[in-house]
Amino acid sequence: MIRSSACQPWRADHPGPCRRTRRPSRHLHHSLGHDRYERFAAYDQAWNDWFEMQGIEPFRIAYEALSADPLGSLRKVLSRLGLKCEGASGITPGVGKLADATNHEWAMRFRLEHNIA
Repeated sequence: MIRSSACQPWRADHPGPCRRTRRPSRHLHHSLGHDRYERFAAYDQAWNDWFEMQGIEPFRIAYEALSADPLGSLRKVLSRLGLKCEGASGITPGVGKLADATNHEWAMRFRLEHNIA
């Protein structure tokens, strides 16, 4: 998200590469990363609270699983809805994962700096 904020492509099929010739600074990574982590953690907690208040057990799919196997994830959703998994046949995701080694490095450093498992 930080990289996309810095150079604007939000999808892997974005026309043209990210035109930055250098990575955003460590300060940008740290300040944006921490602020966004806190915001999204609060959103996640609010959804968890809402589901609990409603007595709903949400069906969860991790981003890593979705990006690694979008069709497998779609089949799991269809199955959970009681629909035929064959409905996923022939579906081609229109986008792909944008993250690369730089994103992985940032994520690892962020987790280490903030003691996040």
